[in-house]
Amino acid sequence: MKYQISRVLFIAIIISLVTGSCRPDNVRILQEEFEYFCNAELISDDGTKFIDAHAHSIKYNNGQNRSDLHSFEGDYSLRLTPETPYGFTISIPKANADEYFYASAWRKIIKSASIGDTLNTKGVLVASADDFYTASNHVVETSPDGWEKIELEFFIPLNINDKIKLYVWNNGQDTVYFDNFFIQRKPKKDYPEFSIDSTFKIFYDQNAEQQINAKRYEAFQQGVLIVDDTDYQNAIVFSDDDYFECDIRLKGDWLDHIQGDKISFRVKTATTQAWRGMKSFSVQTPLARNFQHEWVLHKFLLNNDLLTTRFGFTPLSINGRSRGVYAWEEHFDKQLLESRMRREGPIVRFDETMTWKRIQLGESTGKGYEVPVFECAPITAFKQSRIIGDPLFRDEFIEAQSLMHQMQFIKTDVSDIFDSDKLSAFFVNNLLHEGFHGMAWHNIRYYYNPVLCRLEPITYDASYVPNIEYDFAPYFGQIENITEDLHKRSSVLLYWPLKDSIYMNSFYEHAKKFTNDTFLKQQFASIKKQLHDDEAMIKREYPYYKYNGEYIYRNAKLFREMLPDMADKISNTEYYKRAAKINFKPVQFSKNFYDQFIRHQIHVHRSTGVDGQPLLQVANFFGDTIKILSGKLNNQVFDKKYNEPLVVPPISEPWLATNFEVENHFDEVIVEIPSADKIIFVPITPWDAPKSLTSRQIVERSVEFPQSNYYTINGKTITFEGEIDIDKHVIIPTGYRVIFKAGTNIDIRNKATFVSYSPVFFRGTENNKIRVISSDHTARAFNVFQASETSKLRHVVFEGLSNLNFNGWFTPAAVCFYESDVEMRHVEFARNVGCDDALNMVRSHFDVDSCLFTLANADAFDSDFCTGRVANTFFDHPGNDGIDFSGSVIDIINCEVSNAEDKGISGGEGSTLTVRNAKIHGCNIGIASKDQSSVIVHNSKVNNNVYGLSAYVKKPEYGPGELIIYNVEFTDNMFFHLIEQESTLTIDNKIIKGDARNLVKRFY
Repeated sequence: MKYQISRVLFIAIIISLVTGSCRPDNVRILQEEFEYFCNAELISDDGTKFIDAHAHSIKYNNGQNRSDLHSFEGDYSLRLTPETPYGFTISIPKANADEYFYASAWRKIIKSASIGDTLNTKGVLVASADDFYTASNHVVETSPDGWEKIELEFFIPLNINDKIKLYVWNNGQDTVYFDNFFIQRKPKKDYPEFSIDSTFKIFYDQNAEQQINAKRYEAFQQGVLIVDDTDYQNAIVFSDDDYFECDIRLKGDWLDHIQGDKISFRVKTATTQAWRGMKSFSVQTPLARNFQHEWVLHKFLLNNDLLTTRFGFTPLSINGRSRGVYAWEEHFDKQLLESRMRREGPIVRFDETMTWKRIQLGESTGKGYEVPVFECAPITAFKQSRIIGDPLFRDEFIEAQSLMHQMQFIKTDVSDIFDSDKLSAFFVNNLLHEGFHGMAWHNIRYYYNPVLCRLEPITYDASYVPNIEYDFAPYFGQIENITEDLHKRSSVLLYWPLKDSIYMNSFYEHAKKFTNDTFLKQQFASIKKQLHDDEAMIKREYPYYKYNGEYIYRNAKLFREMLPDMADKISNTEYYKRAAKINFKPVQFSKNFYDQFIRHQIHVHRSTGVDGQPLLQVANFFGDTIKILSGKLNNQVFDKKYNEPLVVPPISEPWLATNFEVENHFDEVIVEIPSADKIIFVPITPWDAPKSLTSRQIVERSVEFPQSNYYTINGKTITFEGEIDIDKHVIIPTGYRVIFKAGTNIDIRNKATFVSYSPVFFRGTENNKIRVISSDHTARAFNVFQASETSKLRHVVFEGLSNLNFNGWFTPAAVCFYESDVEMRHVEFARNVGCDDALNMVRSHFDVDSCLFTLANADAFDSDFCTGRVANTFFDHPGNDGIDFSGSVIDIINCEVSNAEDKGISGGEGSTLTVRNAKIHGCNIGIASKDQSSVIVHNSKVNNNVYGLSAYVKKPEYGPGELIIYNVEFTDNMFFHLIEQESTLTIDNKIIKGDARNLVKRFY
């Protein structure tokens, strides 16, 4: 809903009047600002203290290190050596929570002749107090004679209410001179003001602010921010001449996200609203993502079809006060997948709870805790409520969970778990951009692709850090120094892929592509304008900031130099013999009992046996035997204890949970830890534990290739010919050409599926068609996945097929082409059974001509994220839509749709459909455009439908639909059109604005 700026301002002013500032009771508010400046020119009578240049009562320690050998201004400076490393030290009393400090100094480094130039330059600004430390050597300005200005800015943490010490430190082996030490102290930081049109504005009330500050204070006490859904507060956001209700909470794990008044937030929009296509996102200080370094990586990934969050910069204000420039970043919702042309599937991760609990406990006690946080980490999904409420999503998550578990315990090849092409591209790009933080096991998020039944990594929080030297060589196959080493199991994803030839060959090809200088220049050229504009915005708050991408070119050169050696290695079997020796530390579970960790070391899942009997699935990651005594249901302890407790030893190979039949599906179990003489309650996860194999892996392992009873194989050509009765799964790997000769009749029965990772060629004729049927109506689809060449189908009949559906390995169609281009001529799709679509294409280019769809169970032809053409094709009595294209750009020519139960032609999710010479009749809706789609119709007939035309919004993250009509005949439609507000219909250049409301409730 759009509002005029004046109305936005009015509401903003009203909100700002009723909001206030609430702080913890111990926080004092400083009303004045102070400046301190020491230029080393004034010194105390005893020569031990520097005197402030403006306020002579203020003294700085270490005056005895004054020198007249070098100075930035005046006659003197501070000289620090490795033996006398500290100087310009000042203690400022009564520092107040959330106060802002800015410090700077000029630094000159004199290299030691005996040491040479081998060491990194050093010399930093430091601020410290009890339980607080921050430092910086960030250079913002240089002078011709070798002086560098370094700066540090920080806010006083909420748990600090005492003096704070600031000083300079020579933390290297050279001699360092410092001059013009400057400190500015303010109650609040001054932020630049931006135009109201460009600013992202958050408003929340006094109660919300009080809750937010209380959570901040708790985080500073704990040393880490731990949040959950109960921390969300109501807020209103104004942006892009629009406003929406939302919930906000603090975000980030480390305290840099909640320092001072530049606080990071997670934002969730209301159900029917979205911001820039996102339902959930974060806004945070750009420092937390190292400004444009992170943005450039995101752009490189997005430009090359790799998954990452959408990311950008915006001015931001909170309750009417500017907070400067923020980075916004998408959260892990289905909108992320749809925006990157992926079919919806679970986004999963390893749970980080134990990691942060160990950090929190270590911070509070000063001790280390040896608990296997990686091996104990449960696998969780974003939007977990859907796992419980949606059977298909639950099945898909169980498959994803099992793949993650296989990775966790190294149970199969990496290419059996991941889409190797996407995984290798992920690593090449993150290495190129030095995104090592985003490669840590607890930072990677994974998309489960339900079509391929494999995982794809999502780059997130890469956090490039400058001036750090990394060892890239092992990733390029230089494993000589690591083959005999034992590595942390949490490094599994870094070293384990080195053993897999499919992955290594893919990595090599991506490294060649992404490190090419011409390619890099093209990537930078494509983002040049936005890079420049955002840099100008950032400089409003950080005037010395400038993006420098030279490190990418430097790394690319280094990688190119390693590629010839890598090519030799990965083509040699001796490499893989050596790689096979890469080992990881054995799993060892400590017997030390920690009350803070024990509930995370015992995983209990709820399941059901084949006879419907409730099952407990228990995996014990504690180092000693435990006993399940009883259960708890609806907050009541189950009154019948087991006659014999369920004894569970520590988990070991094959790293699977132990199943126990029980009387009820409990909410919690009562567990005895005999070695610690403890009894605890452990919550139950309301879905199955990880399985040893996924459904895809079970199916693929059941097939012996080749299958001579179904086809012949000659070199790289597979041929189907004659009468073929297929009653077992057919899986054809990549690297072949699959030929179906004219007259071939294939009957797929007994719940068998046909899956080809190679292109297919049906060579039927008008008088000698090829038939693919299912006489018992149980065939689980004809599927072509990721074929390297365009498939071609001529004179084929597909009849009576259902879809691929093995628990979480799922496609919606009787015939499916996924990431596989195809041409079809004279192909018939008839009477698909028990599934949504007769034909589904995803992420493919197609040319469909002179085909026939009859009696489709639901949609006849469904395409997602495709390009192509459909022409001269007839759709008769589809059970839902005749043509339903989402996220696609398609030409539809000379097609006819008759008696569709829902829409004749439908464009959705940002599609552009151009329709010419169509006939649409007998449908509920003739032609529909929804969710930011544009459907342009020329010279067509739309007759005898309930609604001739309709345009509306189904998904709030998209915009309104658009219909543009030229020379179209409309007769005998019950309603000419139904256009929602903000959607538009243009008929022969006459614009008809919509006035209908909330059509999604009417149609769905």
